[in-house]
Amino acid sequence: MDKPIKSQVHLVTPAIPSSPGWNYELTNLDLINWIPRPEYHELVFFFRDCVSPHHGERELHQGLKSSLSKALAEFPVLAGRICHGEAPFKLEVNVNSQGVNVIESRSDASLDEWSDLRQCPISVDFSLSGDHADLSQMSLMQVQVTTFRCGGVAIGFHFLHMVMDGYSLVKFLTRWSEIHRGVSPINPRTRQDFTTAVLKARSSPVVDAPVPFVVENAQQDALGFDFGRAEEHESMVLRMGKEAIDSCAREIESSTKFGYGRATTFETVSALLWSSITAAKAIPGHLDTSYMLPINLRSKGRFAPQIPEDYFGNALIPCQAYAATAGQVASDKSFAAKLIHEKIVSSDHLCMRSAVDWLELNSPMALPASLHWKRGLLSTSLGRFPVYGIDFGWRGGALAQLCLLPTALPPSFVALFPAPAPEPKSIDQSRGVDIHIRLAQTHKEKLLNDVFFTRNFADKEISSWSKSLCKKALKVAMKA
Repeated sequence: MDKPIKSQVHLVTPAIPSSPGWNYELTNLDLINWIPRPEYHELVFFFRDCVSPHHGERELHQGLKSSLSKALAEFPVLAGRICHGEAPFKLEVNVNSQGVNVIESRSDASLDEWSDLRQCPISVDFSLSGDHADLSQMSLMQVQVTTFRCGGVAIGFHFLHMVMDGYSLVKFLTRWSEIHRGVSPINPRTRQDFTTAVLKARSSPVVDAPVPFVVENAQQDALGFDFGRAEEHESMVLRMGKEAIDSCAREIESSTKFGYGRATTFETVSALLWSSITAAKAIPGHLDTSYMLPINLRSKGRFAPQIPEDYFGNALIPCQAYAATAGQVASDKSFAAKLIHEKIVSSDHLCMRSAVDWLELNSPMALPASLHWKRGLLSTSLGRFPVYGIDFGWRGGALAQLCLLPTALPPSFVALFPAPAPEPKSIDQSRGVDIHIRLAQTHKEKLLNDVFFTRNFADKEISSWSKSLCKKALKVAMKA
């Protein structure tokens, strides 16, 4: 695997420093992502034709650092450092304007060497070391800007998930790109613009409704057994087109086991993945399984009081669609869709409020013991986010491709991202979904040989990720 050549590392601070003495309190929903230890989540954004080859790289880097500095004035929390709060096991961000690390890198490769940019992170290692003995010294976000021989650019974002979720990240990146284009002047935000009080537990926490991530009466035998966990894992990114999604949704709708009309895109794709991967993992039919999905509390009616759309931080609660028998899920995606739909619909504001109180009563550290997805799937989604509207004003247009780094994905994981739109500057998301999958090698091969799964994808999608035909090295070492 090739590694970009790092030339310089810079510390970029906010253009307007924050007022001293300000700490941003992390909620229990933030601290969920501190288990078992704080880690960087890593995404790479690819842009084509940004700079003339061998010319203009210096100006590009300087311009990005300048606009990033201005963007940090609007998101000052990202330039801070983690510190311990007054209460036990509580963490805060000291908003001290220490800044964000920016790494300038260069690759001798050309983006044209890949017929599809989804395979670029398999061959080029964009990962960064984020290990620090002292949590207070960790930069909350690192940005790696890699220029390619063709003039393309990859911007890698390595961020601590316990500070913000993907929704907040996209909001930040969108604002950074607007500032870079000169669309609007910076609007520095202060302490009053960042509050987590709305997501705190009640003064007297109480669980008075079902908690969406707790499965009552779940099987207690072999809960920690994960099929294929000891094997080497591989990653792939399959693109499911809109026509295939519509066809799959009609199949689900026609089944009497679903019974809820037309399944959404998320329900359709998630059900297909849960059913097909359960079959590929050959989980004994009598064992249980679950599909863990995130629900965004910013959605209308999901929480009381209503969470603002521009809330910064983590406003996602994990929910488990649970099946007592894996055999039913493996044999019928309509049944899987029914369970996913019912979990989403039943997770109302009362359940979400109880979930927040449950975390206060039990601590975020107790959450893993309540999750049963190890025999199922852990999922995330950016399906409704206009990520392909991110545009820094380069001549090649807006974002060309968004990828998760394969080395950053946990086992038995799927992520649903919007696929690129037909036109470079369009934010139309109707083209379909990019599905990031990480499975044990044997399970991945079984999945790619399952005709009931592969019929939902173009032949080139399956062949490009097949072990026998892929030209690039697909093996990704598991993280320790």
